Amino acid sequence: MKRITTVLCLLVAVVVRADDFDVAVVGAGTAGIPAALAAARTGARTVLLERSDSIGGTMTRASVEWPGLFHAWGRQIIAGPGWDLVSNACIRSGFKLPNFKRPYGTSHWKHQIRLKGRVYAALAQIALRQAGVEIRTNNEVVGVFRTEFGWRLAGGGRTVEAKQIVDCTGNASVAALCGALRERDEDNCQPGSFAYVIDPGCDLKALDPEKLNAALDVAIAEGKVLATDCLGRPPYLYLDKRKMSNHIPGADNSTIPLAEKANQLGIESMNRMLAFFRAQPGLEKARVVWKAKETGVRETYRIIGDETVTELDYFAGLRYPGAVAYSFYPIDIHTDAGVVPRQLLPGVVPTVPFGCMLPKGTENVLVAGRAVSSDRAANSALRVQATCMAEGQAAGVAAALAARRSMTPREISVEDICEVLRSLGAIVPSKTGR
Repeated sequence: MKRITTVLCLLVAVVVRADDFDVAVVGAGTAGIPAALAAARTGARTVLLERSDSIGGTMTRASVEWPGLFHAWGRQIIAGPGWDLVSNACIRSGFKLPNFKRPYGTSHWKHQIRLKGRVYAALAQIALRQAGVEIRTNNEVVGVFRTEFGWRLAGGGRTVEAKQIVDCTGNASVAALCGALRERDEDNCQPGSFAYVIDPGCDLKALDPEKLNAALDVAIAEGKVLATDCLGRPPYLYLDKRKMSNHIPGADNSTIPLAEKANQLGIESMNRMLAFFRAQPGLEKARVVWKAKETGVRETYRIIGDETVTELDYFAGLRYPGAVAYSFYPIDIHTDAGVVPRQLLPGVVPTVPFGCMLPKGTENVLVAGRAVSSDRAANSALRVQATCMAEGQAAGVAAALAARRSMTPREISVEDICEVLRSLGAIVPSKTGR
């Protein structure tokens, strides 16, 4: 049935008149929302396509409700439409922004920003509408065709024509349909995470933490629980904090069937932990009171771009001549056993070159988000939310300028992109100094 539906969508795309836009942003997540806002505010008629039923990406669907990092070494390095949404969502969610001038050493996560995903999504919806962006959810792009106008995108029962495409899917799936080259590491992708909350159904003070921790070791040894089901803290502390932490090995969302499998693996992990807790004396009434819509995925495909960000260059804080954004996060490669971040040296602030968003093998297509051209180690830092927002803003501006000037993004100067980004409130690397 899925294959029949796809074929019908492709046939419709060929014979039915499409809606015309300057820029089509695909993926209404962390990179896609700022990309669409930047494109529209630069004057492009913009459509935002999303394969799921809601916008917000990992913040709303995987409950990664602590975006960062927007600051480095006491100063802000990422701003613009994405930052405006995050900072406003933080305040409207009832939280306070961190003291960004206070150093936390290796505890970088203390500069991440707490918010409620549903508040962020609501603010994003308002901002997109005010900017004139047309939002189309439940719109998976299943085919892309070259036309005299530009690109024709098929999917969701409606077709779209656009001069420029910005792929913010996280997997470069639409760029691949356009002929872009992609790669992924030979071994499995980094594990994902599935967020959920368990109510213990009892007074935790009545429990013996040591006995509970020891019981988990026995359950793992007996195969009733996987070691990846409970990471970082003893189970008693997870019950106290409520939100569980885990790793879902092999989590991949590059296609809908793979995304469904990743979600199923997340639910299975949750059910194993729930069964474990209910088997312990005093926790017989434990229950799941909330769970995320989907498993959060850290890594799938990356494009092969005009430039590739390497671990060495990222860690050294290389100032690329074509830099359009800053990035700041430790090297953060996850394994089934956990993660040990490799912190940046004091004062180092990496940059993101425009060339890593330009996929080889095609024209008039940009990629923003975790699928930018980079090696695995550098990508583990570039994939975080603040950096993805900065990449999205740059790609959106470049696409809008290219559409307006009837040029390809490669023909747009980095200086012009940065000038527009500054007018939108973004922070861009200067040629000299900071």
